[in-house]
Amino acid sequence: MTRPAFFYALFAFVATFLGCYLCVIDDRAGQMSLAALTPVMNELTRLGSPFVSTAWEFYPKALPYMCLTVLVLGLRRRCFDGNLIFLALAIALGSEYFLLLAGLPGIGIVGYVIALVFVYFAIHKDNPLDPILDESQKGLRFTAQDAVLLGVVTLIALIYRTYAINYNLNYFEGELSTYSAAATSIPGMFMANRGHGAWAPLGLLYYIPIWITTELFNTTLVALRLSSAVVGVFTIPFIYFFARRLAGKEAALLSALLVALNTQHVGWGRTDIHPHGVTTWPAVLVCITFLRACEKKRVIDWLLLVLAMGLTWHQYPSGQSAVAIPVFAAGIYFLLNGFRLPFRWYNTIWIALGVILWFIGLPLSYWWPIGEFRMGNPFNLTGPRALWGGLEDHTGTFDRALLIAQTAIVHLGDVIEAIFYRARYIFHQDFLADVHMMAPRTYPWILTPFMVVALVMLLRTAYRLEVAVLLAWIVAAVAPGIFSEQAYPKRLSTLYPALDIVGAIGIMIALSYIRRGDKIRRFLAGGVLSLCLFCYAAFESNVWFSNTRYRMGEPPEVQAMKTLAPHITPGTLVIAELSSGYYGGKVTYLLLDHLTAPENRPNLWYIPFRPAVRDFIKDPLKARNFKDSWAYQCTKLRNQADETAAVSEWKRVVFILQEKPNNEDGAAALDIEIAKQRCENPQITSIPSQGSFWVPLVVITCNISDLRP
Repeated sequence: MTRPAFFYALFAFVATFLGCYLCVIDDRAGQMSLAALTPVMNELTRLGSPFVSTAWEFYPKALPYMCLTVLVLGLRRRCFDGNLIFLALAIALGSEYFLLLAGLPGIGIVGYVIALVFVYFAIHKDNPLDPILDESQKGLRFTAQDAVLLGVVTLIALIYRTYAINYNLNYFEGELSTYSAAATSIPGMFMANRGHGAWAPLGLLYYIPIWITTELFNTTLVALRLSSAVVGVFTIPFIYFFARRLAGKEAALLSALLVALNTQHVGWGRTDIHPHGVTTWPAVLVCITFLRACEKKRVIDWLLLVLAMGLTWHQYPSGQSAVAIPVFAAGIYFLLNGFRLPFRWYNTIWIALGVILWFIGLPLSYWWPIGEFRMGNPFNLTGPRALWGGLEDHTGTFDRALLIAQTAIVHLGDVIEAIFYRARYIFHQDFLADVHMMAPRTYPWILTPFMVVALVMLLRTAYRLEVAVLLAWIVAAVAPGIFSEQAYPKRLSTLYPALDIVGAIGIMIALSYIRRGDKIRRFLAGGVLSLCLFCYAAFESNVWFSNTRYRMGEPPEVQAMKTLAPHITPGTLVIAELSSGYYGGKVTYLLLDHLTAPENRPNLWYIPFRPAVRDFIKDPLKARNFKDSWAYQCTKLRNQADETAAVSEWKRVVFILQEKPNNEDGAAALDIEIAKQRCENPQITSIPSQGSFWVPLVVITCNISDLRP
């Protein structure tokens, strides 16, 4: 590692830790995290308003000027190929008007076809990437200037992922909160990382960042979100160093900045969802190690590739397809280079070992916690969420394959439509930019023309190994989406950073033609690019921090726990009925620090299964057989299980019951009445419904001595 690289890594680590620490300090003080940045973010939010809240009026007026600017900067008398490129960009920008605003997608499609024809005639003879490839071969050493510029981009990524992170989003999503709670214990995370279902196994790359941030900052919602933010920030240098090998320093820096401001990745770095943001860096790691192994031809580099390929298993399923990147890249290179591989034929053994290591990831997920080595089919874990999981068993093999292929083609069309026109399928975890009176899309419309032009050029130069790797990454990223029951953007989470790299290359190609002109034109081009990037940052600020779509405020779940926690004191036996929604995981995670604090022990936390709740209300001392509870197996409560089991007498019991007035059988209301009648002098506290905490809670506290027989 060079000295500038070392200082960049040190800066990134210190800045990220300090930023997270300041977020926690602000949260503990009861104020919005990084509130000192509020004047700057408010001004950016205000400047971004025309791009979001008044888009319908703003964009039609701005588009002609954008097209004219592209033509004025790019067209020259003695550069026929360059003129075709800029005509294509101008036409593509105009096509965006019909795709986004006019409700005439047919005209937009025709415009893009014409633009692609122009690009084809511009590049069909020469290598279209030569203008930036020449630069990419010069000065690849990471200099102090590179360290400073990448440090600035990293700081931007950190700010957009941590500013107001405790208030925005203003709810605890909590879909994976049970697993988040398991991440508080190293043995517990191995126990939780088993089984089948939509998220099984989530992979250790989900648990480890949460374990780190909760160890540092306690089991709070802001600590859980910071685990996502940290992963998002440290993805930036991975993007930079891969794009640098592909297209040079400037394209790499621009790629990193576009990913830093990517709406979806900002969103996945700000919530407790986490898995969708963690999938990118393992994919880029595979790309980097594969290129290095092919270049250096050393055993250590091939071994690193094998480990990187095996690592891709241990994450959310939408990122596991990254294991195929070396296979796809080698295939593309082989077909376009006279049936030659980019390495000696016997090195295919290393790639095969990486695939094998990926395949044994599932049995390893069982062996680590319970010592059993169970083989299984890794493609059948998510049940009906995979295309083949929803098919009837009696369907013939050929018919199944045909149906899967047909559905995958339809889904591929949905993916392309979501990039250019509108996203048909949006999940609540898909953070797409909400622009007034315009259909949501998965890729920024202003970058799409550059991405399209660059993608055509990359296909023309796919014989280069670096380009083949990028194309292989795109193919691998698309696979989880088109082979699932719906092509939600979250299932293509690694695709959009790859498209950001493609878009950055397109911009750099355009700039390379402009730089052949006079100094005034070059100066104007630099100013226009800087202005556009500033507007992009203002746009993102308005989308996230304008308090319209993503409203700010302390999440009601956090407020509820502040009310609930004082009821749990030493000698308390807690019986919780939290079956609706994700309450069991949410409440357990948020209370773990209180439950494990020395001043509050011993206590017992027990969530019975729904049919058995009433039995535990009638006889709460049954909860002494608590060791089969997931909380005492998978969370850090396991560390005090023996201490809890040794308690012979409990002082009080607390019932935490969900109040469900619309429950069909009236079971919840009856449970509350039984708990009230069970105690002679009950202390009753109500926690009302608000926000996503949609079912109100009733907390009934009673001394053990006051329990009626």
